[in-house]
Amino acid sequence: MGYPLLEENVGRYVCVNGTLVDSEGLAGLALRTPVDDDAVYEVIRVVDGVPLFWEDHLARLSASLHSAGLPQVDPSALAHDAALLVRELPLAVGNLRVVATESMRVMHQRKHAYPAEETYWNGVAVGTMAWDRVKPGEKAVRPDYKKAVAAKLAQSGPFGRYYETLLVSSDGRVTEGSRSNAFFLDRATGILRTTPDADVLLGVTRRHVLEAVRRAGVPLRQDAATASDVLAGRYAAVFLTGTSIGVLPVSSIEGRALASARDETIARIRTEYDRIVSEYIRDHRGGPTP
Repeated sequence: MGYPLLEENVGRYVCVNGTLVDSEGLAGLALRTPVDDDAVYEVIRVVDGVPLFWEDHLARLSASLHSAGLPQVDPSALAHDAALLVRELPLAVGNLRVVATESMRVMHQRKHAYPAEETYWNGVAVGTMAWDRVKPGEKAVRPDYKKAVAAKLAQSGPFGRYYETLLVSSDGRVTEGSRSNAFFLDRATGILRTTPDADVLLGVTRRHVLEAVRRAGVPLRQDAATASDVLAGRYAAVFLTGTSIGVLPVSSIEGRALASARDETIARIRTEYDRIVSEYIRDHRGGPTP
């Protein structure tokens, strides 16, 4: 099943192997033609003209390339591409997407949808779907996976249309979201749980949220929740983390309502995460570096 290298592009320019091209020109049109090449990708949020957590995204891209058996990409070349696009688009706020194949690297501005502030006050409805990631740590382009997720997110549950879906492994563990990582606050112990590193795509935001959890003084255990415990109400609050969402409370999982948006522990973690983001932007005004 083929896929286009240019996905949901919204910028006038695209960077192809270090060269800026018109997204509506012949080169841009060619990038919309489906290909069957193996590919991995990263999506990087830009805030105030600064690609957020740039070094972490490059490290994960490198790991994905290694896992997929694809050649590594020079970090300085990627820094060049990002700086070029941020300047020429220009891009102060938005998402950059980089996709790499055997012979190409493409970077472009991808359509984004950041939650409105009231979404954080109310939380989001989440569903579940059965899915085992073959290589959890590899951020690869998988058309079959995208199709399955899109089908689930087109559905509505008892509390409205699903914003995200949690992946449930064949052994009943809730590993992560389709495009996010998940954290569960145990009602009885007050311990926050999340799936171990080896079993998930290591979210860049997740890494910094783990630091926010430490700063907030919340006890943490890396141990996956089970779908049966989630639906039985073991967890008082749940939140998602991701590039475009930061720390986002969950208001329901399938038919189970949650008061996550009003949970004081989640509020403390979100405050600490926002502080980490502000610190990063302050310290990286010069733009991405290799």
